[in-house]
Amino acid sequence: MLGCPDIEVSLSTGLKDKKNDKEIFEGDIVRHQNGFLYVVEQDTVNAWWCLVQVRPRVPYTGGINGQEIWRCEVIGNRWENPEMIP
Repeated sequence: MLGCPDIEVSLSTGLKDKKNDKEIFEGDIVRHQNGFLYVVEQDTVNAWWCLVQVRPRVPYTGGINGQEIWRCEVIGNRWENPEMIP
């Protein structure tokens, strides 16, 4: 099998943001209604998706779900918008 070093695969969370009905993927950058930016990451220990604050890099208090995600808007991702993440 041939490798594709320039392709990055990200998993869908199965959730959509409520502002634009945009599907949310691992590595997406979201703006929470609290004004902070977060990166969507997979927490393999707890087997859920979590929001990790961009500045300072601190995990959110828990996993994201349908009740929490309505507070977020997808504004980019870590690969196409690396300047958003220090």
